[in-house]
Formats: sequence, structure tokens, C-alpha cells
Amino acid sequence: MWIGTLLRGVLRGGLQEQSLVHFLIDEAATLGHLEQLDDAVDKYRGYGVCLTFIYQSLGQLKKCFPDGQDQTLLSNVTQVFFGVNDPQTADFDLALQSNSCLPSIVAYHALFVFRHHGLDMIPPPVGCNSP
Repeated sequence: MWIGTLLRGVLRGGLQEQSLVHFLIDEAATLGHLEQLDDAVDKYRGYGVCLTFIYQSLGQLKKCFPDGQDQTLLSNVTQVFFGVNDPQTADFDLALQSNSCLPSIVAYHALFVFRHHGLDMIPPPVGCNSP
């Protein structure tokens, strides 16, 4: 409820990008699916809304954005993988890295974070210089 109330408050300020309001949503999976966040991801940037979602796995993301809606989030975010603890997330990160020598950073709007729980980081693709 609080997130929806705060988002509505920002929207009352009208279209503008001078005063950015940053939402840091740690443990985002505990919120479950919220339609307000669906709208915020792809419609509220013009109102100055910046979102940071922190998930521990790709599975958590898919529960919060069901029926393929996770692709809307994934196509509108910067993805940062601090490490992975499950095969599904590791395969996703590896697939992103296999097409590029860039780290797993993709777009502009929000931050999609996985916490590191002990697995080794995935090495960069062959032919890429690591820092």
C-alpha cells in the first residue's frame, strides 16, 4: 500500500524530470505482484520516478512479474549480477554475457540485483578482456 500511495504522490507533481524520486525496493519479492509497479516500470519515468529492485534470484522476479511480464521489467532495467546461487539465474546471466564482451548491464531505468551467496562468478566469454 505504501508504495502505491507514494507513487500516486509523485504522479500528482505532473510530467517532469527535474526532481527525481528514487524508490529502493530491497527484498522486492516480498511484495509479490503489484500492478502499481507494472505501471511504474514502463510509464512513470517521465514523472521523475526511478526504481531499484533488489531480488535474490530470477525465480523471485518471475513470481512478482508472472505470465511473461518479467520481460517488460528486464527490457527496461540495468541488470547487475553480484553473484548467483541457483542454476536458472546462472544460465540467464551466462546467456547475456555470451553475446557481448560487456558485463551484464543492459539498459537505463532500474537496477536488478542478485546477492552473492557463495558460488563463483561466471567467467567472461572467450576473447573478452576481464578487468
